[in-house]
Amino acid sequence: MSEKPNDPGAPEPGDKTMEQQVREVVLAEMQRQSATDGQTKDNGWDEHRKLVLAELKRHGEECEKIIDRLNEFQVAIAVLKVKAGIWGAVAGAIPCVVALIFMWLKS
Repeated sequence: MSEKPNDPGAPEPGDKTMEQQVREVVLAEMQRQSATDGQTKDNGWDEHRKLVLAELKRHGEECEKIIDRLNEFQVAIAVLKVKAGIWGAVAGAIPCVVALIFMWLKS
């Protein structure tokens, strides 16, 4: 199913995915670490860096799962709208058919 341009859930052309954001954070941290290796103390950041990056990745995966579920709900709602339209058309046709039968019987 392709996403419509006016779909509020659709990503904007300039938006970055969670995976891209995590990659940028990792690259920035690697560059910072290589630039400051042996120069300054990092107050224990190295100990927690891997945990933070793992949590960012886990949150990104959770966001992707939520987006997938929302897409499933959108499809289910569209199916229900179609069914409701069909039943509405059938219900609206019944009085017309009855009126036509009475007109035919009178003639």
